[in-house]
Amino acid sequence: MTDSPTIDLTQLTRDIAEHLGEDWVILAPSPDVDGRELLRDDGALLRLRFTSPYSRASVTALGVFPGAFHDQPAGRPTVRIRASTARGPRAIAGDITRRLLPAYLPALERVRWFQREQAAAAARSRVANQIRQLLPEATCTPAPPGSHERALTVQWRRSGQPQEATVVLRDTAKTADLRLTGVPADTAVQICRLLSPLPRARVQVEDDFPPSWSVILTRSQDTTPLIDIETYGGDDHDEDGVPFTRIFINTGEAHEHMSAAARQWRDDPDPDPDPDVGLGLGLDAESELDDQEGAAR
Repeated sequence: MTDSPTIDLTQLTRDIAEHLGEDWVILAPSPDVDGRELLRDDGALLRLRFTSPYSRASVTALGVFPGAFHDQPAGRPTVRIRASTARGPRAIAGDITRRLLPAYLPALERVRWFQREQAAAAARSRVANQIRQLLPEATCTPAPPGSHERALTVQWRRSGQPQEATVVLRDTAKTADLRLTGVPADTAVQICRLLSPLPRARVQVEDDFPPSWSVILTRSQDTTPLIDIETYGGDDHDEDGVPFTRIFINTGEAHEHMSAAARQWRDDPDPDPDPDVGLGLGLDAESELDDQEGAAR
């Protein structure tokens, strides 16, 4: 068999891709890759290169696995075949389909499963370490060897007191099972408050009107304000000379505007007040619609 110095690897790879099917595309060349690569729409990746740098008589096609070498499971096979370039792209594509893909695709799925498991274990460990930073005496117990459950259990007990906490992290640790024993009642109330779907307040300081600030209430997973309380300092005052306050209530169809004198802040111009104080503001002024906002101010 004679060598074929006129064979271009890029054109040969493109022709092979056409015979493999429309779900295969040739990737742009990369200085980090020795050869040319073919990508299938499911993520399968093949690399083609001349078997010898001194000859174009044959090409080697091998399956590429994602991740670095240390991200691969032990015993992961190297899947490759060799084919003569004289047989043409159609025959080489047939060799890839019959000889390479049946060995490569199952091995690729095993690698992907292994990497998903490694990523999930790393996520559980990260959350467990965050808990141990808060509770240094806590211990971590993984699922027993051979168990099909992907879980990490964090346990904590206060020395000399009947207080215990158990946190079970499963899968990718997006959620956790929490069990508390012997905690003070007010602590239990605080935890329940964190779980409450009721609106929560946040203070928002406006730099352009110091010491203006606002309290905005939103429901969990929703950024639409239900109530927005704004108070303005500087030149914005009512007829009594105290800071001007506006309260916006989102009814879903329109905003109702109400103005009130913020007398409780007369002697405390702190621009960062307690949101609970703002929520307790008594409203004794009139209510206007949107088009009357200017008159209210």
